Amino acid sequence: MKARCRGLRRSVSATFALLAALWLPGAAAAADLGRGAALYDAHCLSCHGPAQAPTNATSLTARNLGPVLRDGIANARSGMLFLGDILSASDIDDIAAFLGNTPAAIDFGAQSPDEAPTVRSVLVRAGRENLERLSVRVQGEFVRVGGSCGDRVVGNTACTVDLSFRPQGLGARTGAVLLAHSGLSTPARIDLSGTGAPPVRASFDLATDRVEFGAAVIGGTALTRSLLVRNGGSQALRWTAPVLAGAHPGDFSVGNGTCRLDTPLDAGAQCTLDLAFRPLATGERSAVLRLSSADGLTQSAVTLDGAGQQRPVGRLAVDVQRLDFGPQPAGTASAPREVLLLNQGSAPLRLLSAVAPVGFQVDGDCVGRSLAVGGACRLMMRFAPAALGPVAGEWLLLSDGEVDRLRLPLSGEGVRAVPQLAWAPATPAVVLAASPVGRAALAEPVQLLNPGPEAVTLLRLDLDGLHAADFAVDSRSTCSAGRLLPAGAACTVVIEGMPGAVGRREARLTLQATGETPQVLALAVEGLPAPLALPVATAGNLGGGGCTLGHGHPAFDPVWPLLILAAAAVLAVRRCEARGPRRGAREHPEYRPESHPRRP
Repeated sequence: MKARCRGLRRSVSATFALLAALWLPGAAAAADLGRGAALYDAHCLSCHGPAQAPTNATSLTARNLGPVLRDGIANARSGMLFLGDILSASDIDDIAAFLGNTPAAIDFGAQSPDEAPTVRSVLVRAGRENLERLSVRVQGEFVRVGGSCGDRVVGNTACTVDLSFRPQGLGARTGAVLLAHSGLSTPARIDLSGTGAPPVRASFDLATDRVEFGAAVIGGTALTRSLLVRNGGSQALRWTAPVLAGAHPGDFSVGNGTCRLDTPLDAGAQCTLDLAFRPLATGERSAVLRLSSADGLTQSAVTLDGAGQQRPVGRLAVDVQRLDFGPQPAGTASAPREVLLLNQGSAPLRLLSAVAPVGFQVDGDCVGRSLAVGGACRLMMRFAPAALGPVAGEWLLLSDGEVDRLRLPLSGEGVRAVPQLAWAPATPAVVLAASPVGRAALAEPVQLLNPGPEAVTLLRLDLDGLHAADFAVDSRSTCSAGRLLPAGAACTVVIEGMPGAVGRREARLTLQATGETPQVLALAVEGLPAPLALPVATAGNLGGGGCTLGHGHPAFDPVWPLLILAAAAVLAVRRCEARGPRRGAREHPEYRPESHPRRP
């Protein structure tokens, strides 16, 4: 009897476990196009034909529309209605994604850094309904480079997403593109792969394209520098003797250093060339050092600069040729720009003055200081226009060196101040109240402020990120595309969240406007398990079969038989346990029939 009761209890436990599996939602994963293709071939191919050339075109009204496909299977007029019992919601989402997105995976093959990147396209199709809030997220060493897809795909049309492979290393590289929109409960995932290949030939990879020697005395000690040479290709580099050309090649010389012309430079290896400057005359001296591979297919050049002088003198130089600050709001100062003053002469020098033109400000303590040979000093320059319009001038630097004055061109433009839009309260994130899966959670309104001084036009509000499909801008929002927001005015944005799965769901809200836009808002909502509730029977007769989409009878729901089975099992366990003590008493060794007389 005890063994029988234990068996009934196990049956009850198994029944309730199956009910929990049917009612409680599982963790959502990205829709699998490859799995959707296999499911389509197994269950729909015989009725509809190939997915891209169907004999029954109604199957394609559900492209990228999981809810439409689920409704079609659950309410089919004819055919194999039992598909509703065989295919889960995630199965149907996989089939809808397969019908709406091609290809299921993209292999870019081998790609080297010195080759033009290969472009591949993903086709996104919409079924009978529009796809809203389309967002594209690319993972790995792959980038989106164009295509015709925006944030909306009109029903029964298609658009493209163009991708390219940008390998950052050698060997196999993997990634994915995730397409999120209103038609699927989870993003559609398309796997991406490629192979990073080395450059296809040997190449000179020089540390610099210009070597500065500074000033040297005629007949004095030569000034020396080193040039780092690296083979940036995939083959060994065989090269010829370096050649000096240009205006004054006789003032410069090249030594082997660690480089050996009779020994090839292996792929990725490096060595140094020794360079020297001994001027033959006063003034500016220059030459060009040319490097060539033995096959003549690879060349490179380096400019050599120096100055000749009769006696040791200081020589003032700056590290920039001009400063262009671009547009700057009138009445404000720009961020500082650093200018490095150098003594490239053969004796110390003193900076006598640094006079800035009107509209520019200079800071620093270089004036009056002595710069040693090879020494440097920093000055900071700011652009502060007082009125609208372009501003130009020359910054005059005076010294007691050989080059006693330098003129540095300066430019910028005074423009109107641009409104700086801001969120109120100033927060980088909006966290919605936790909500059960499939139920909406409404956030507190977030205000958008325009402090002025001019009006701005709101251009668009975009939702993107990992779970963008779980969020929407509520209709109660007063901030909308095309709205003119006057100076000092504000509007509100209300975010609605409807978690598509249990756990933390995240996305981002980006505003585009004619003014300086505020920071991107991070959105989050916690998805809770859906509350346990009895299923509600739907009207209509149970019927059989078919993969034709349309209206008809609901699919057979296995939950009701399981509920009845569970209730019957509980009653059986209780009856079994109620009988147990009486039968056990008769079987006890001390039981005596005469002590329990029968009733007449």
